[in-house]
Amino acid sequence: MADPQKLIIGVDFGTTFSGIAYCDYTGAKEGMRGIQVFDAWPGGQRTGTNEKTPSRLWYHPENEVRYGNQITSRCKGEIHSCMKLKLDNGTSALASELARLNFEDQEHSTRDVLELCSDYLRAVYSTVSKELLKQYSKALLTSLRKEYVVTVPAVWSERAKSLTLQAVRNAGIAEEEGETVSLVIEPEAAAVYALKEAIENANKVDIEVGSVFTLCDAGGGTVDLISYRITQIDPVLRFEEAVVGTGDKCGATFVNAEFLKWLKAWISPRTFNKIPRFETQYGSKLMNSFEMSMRGFGHEQDDEYTVQLPSKYCPQEDPELQIEDFSLTLNEDQMKQIFDPVVKRILDLVGGQIEAIQEAGLAGPKMVLVVGGFGSNCYLYDQIRLYCDQLGIGTRKPKHPWSAVARGAVCRGIEGVNDRSITSRLARYCYGTSSSPIWDASKHHKDDYYLDDCDGRERANGQMRWLVMKGERLPDVEPRTMTIKLFRYLRATERAVCAGVLYSYPENDPPARKAGNVALKQVCRIEGNLTSLPLSSFERRTTARTGEFFWIVPFTLRATFSNAGITWQCLYKGQEKGSVTVDYDV
Repeated sequence: MADPQKLIIGVDFGTTFSGIAYCDYTGAKEGMRGIQVFDAWPGGQRTGTNEKTPSRLWYHPENEVRYGNQITSRCKGEIHSCMKLKLDNGTSALASELARLNFEDQEHSTRDVLELCSDYLRAVYSTVSKELLKQYSKALLTSLRKEYVVTVPAVWSERAKSLTLQAVRNAGIAEEEGETVSLVIEPEAAAVYALKEAIENANKVDIEVGSVFTLCDAGGGTVDLISYRITQIDPVLRFEEAVVGTGDKCGATFVNAEFLKWLKAWISPRTFNKIPRFETQYGSKLMNSFEMSMRGFGHEQDDEYTVQLPSKYCPQEDPELQIEDFSLTLNEDQMKQIFDPVVKRILDLVGGQIEAIQEAGLAGPKMVLVVGGFGSNCYLYDQIRLYCDQLGIGTRKPKHPWSAVARGAVCRGIEGVNDRSITSRLARYCYGTSSSPIWDASKHHKDDYYLDDCDGRERANGQMRWLVMKGERLPDVEPRTMTIKLFRYLRATERAVCAGVLYSYPENDPPARKAGNVALKQVCRIEGNLTSLPLSSFERRTTARTGEFFWIVPFTLRATFSNAGITWQCLYKGQEKGSVTVDYDV
């Protein structure tokens, strides 16, 4: 980082926990050691470490906002959690799963989701700002140009990215002149941190040009895997995405679900069913005590794990059930029964990513890097290590696996635009648009036929034109662009605006036509506006049927694919003209 007046702040807004990391010019010169993680969260330490705070929100009747560990059993009414998931339609299935796992209010019946996310981030930002003032002083902090790097899931839609940025800005973040905010995907941020930290900690011998590394980011709701190939080590570390990343809903909260399933069988369904939902939901004494035991599971010195049962509904003493004074003691084998169904799903993901690397003609990964809150768990890490040992693949857990994403976001900010570690990514979807080409009976479906009123030509409606294919390499420094060319037949009383729709498809073999393909998703509607140009700028013609005058207005909508998402421009005769409006609620 060359700017001594800059402060980089990484924001990891997570499904179940959120974290903040930061670094100034002096810290950047110290490398990974110079990145600081905020740990002065209010409400006390509940989870064994204060690197993060729970992503929970509660509104006092007088509109006072409490978040994270400020929320106690005395907070009555709706407690909002997992708000982030509602920003993306694609994660609604995960939100439903978490609701089933006894997380608090998932429907957020009394509040708009964007409002919830903004209020949560505002509360977090307020806490962090007050502590930064103590560290830097008001004069110095005001003089520093703040650059915020916000992390988002790898599968986040363009709509969700846009809403995330809106929530950040609504929270009052990056509202001062000169302040900026950008996005980076979570596993990419974690990979930047993990690889740089490995190099700085005398593990450079393990990293060489051409080596492939797989990152396993095991969080609260999801587990994401992404693989990179090293393209340069000195003077700057650089790597590119090797194969398309994968992921699944098998994070730590699903271990919670397995625990509740096991507990129901252990103490009997009859006893378990007497326990009210609030006593088994996320944040309850029961689940907090299990999570503390869960975090310790796998340490060699631990062989017993204690869980605090709800005293009103469970027996106080029962030696056969291993209950003493309402405390249930689980042994190692019982913990394995709870963990193993989820661990197996994660190992399947690791195996699938390794197989994809080999199918791409690359040497198998040299190492699997394990990060994330669930990735911090010793038992999960040991199972991944044993699995990889059988394949001759190394494993490594960085020094700070739980805060790796927030630290990596700061790394991304320190790098700057021209020195980024990630040189290219792979498209996770096919992207294209619908067109109406001249009718060809030999290749077009009869249901798509229509006669154009303006030019009198036979055309085929809804034919897909694919512009980016899944797995296509998208460079970072010189981003990939694509264009959608549209023609608007404009009458004298109409405005020179024209809209196109961008579609995505999740597989490698996208359809030729729009009709009847449920997997085809609308990403956004893009409207180009050329009303600033006079009608005389366009070609004038007459309709074939009535002889009425109309103008042919050619629009070119250009999309640029970058880590931050897709940005759009409206072109006319190769030059940027007019304006563009993008609507993700299509």
